Amino acid sequence: MVSAMALKSLRLQEFGAFEDVEFDFCPGLNVIIGANATGKSHAMKVAYSILRALQRQGGKDDPEQLSFRIRDKLSGVFRPKHEEIGRLVRRAPGSRSATVALMATGVALQASFDRRSSLEVRYVKGGYSDSAIFLPSREVLALFEGFIAAYDARELSFDETYYDTCKALGATLLRGQRAERARVLLDPLRDVLGGGVSHSDGRFYVKQGSANMEAHLVSEGLRKIASVYHLINNGSLARNSILFWDEPEANLNPRLVDRVAQFLLALVASGMQVVAASHDYLLTHRLSLKAEYGLLPRKSQLRFIALARAKGPRSPVVAEHGRTLSELTNNSILDEFARFYDDEERLALGAD
Repeated sequence: MVSAMALKSLRLQEFGAFEDVEFDFCPGLNVIIGANATGKSHAMKVAYSILRALQRQGGKDDPEQLSFRIRDKLSGVFRPKHEEIGRLVRRAPGSRSATVALMATGVALQASFDRRSSLEVRYVKGGYSDSAIFLPSREVLALFEGFIAAYDARELSFDETYYDTCKALGATLLRGQRAERARVLLDPLRDVLGGGVSHSDGRFYVKQGSANMEAHLVSEGLRKIASVYHLINNGSLARNSILFWDEPEANLNPRLVDRVAQFLLALVASGMQVVAASHDYLLTHRLSLKAEYGLLPRKSQLRFIALARAKGPRSPVVAEHGRTLSELTNNSILDEFARFYDDEERLALGAD
């Protein structure tokens, strides 16, 4: 089972670290890898920004209103100085404007903006009604208490993905048949957490055995899992949702990484599309092994997208795609582990 509404492709020209790169997404699990400063988070954030702008559009083809929403969302998510999205144009000689082209099921959009922040939606088709959620690398469950009010009242040093996630976490719990369908995904998460997640008096609690622990007293890795648990429990993540997750393995005990890999695939099997960025050797290789040995859930798809500066540290970022890690020529995670083993061998042999 795959998502009825899925992100298909994203082309970024003269945007951030990208000169001209196209991302081709499968309707299942997409894992973006690459060294720091190759634009993994930026690619996810720009796709998320466009989808959220379309989501609020309500399916109406109104380029002027949509242009305002895209500008507003890019500004909130990327937080450029003075809210000038022109600062997102690639800093390189001759780069005068950036273009974002996105395709999803029933949606085609191309938007351009120059260094003066003048934005134009050149083409838009269809609308977008299903939810898109972005989970930042730093978890938000412990930040939730008072965060929305503080964000609305003053300038905080958090981008808008944190605000959006807190708003989603604050939704009321599912009931009836929708709650029963969500339970299929919640049960394995409950096993990892040692219990469920509750929300009262403006803060979150994670059940650990017989005790309800304040979220900020639970390890950050478990808080990230607890956030996903609650987003499923209140319907913010459901069939046809698109989940962007930045470093799901961050601050997680390695013994839980396989659980995370299985859970990501379970989300896909339930009908969600997932785009995740990862630096983790265990997570990426466990997922790749499942693809190599035919262990993916029925009808589920997996795609790796590797970003790299193939011609040196200042060269443009390129992207390559593969069903498994072995199909990629650029794999910064594996390269670093290979260097580690080379260093270990050199030290063992007593070399200088």
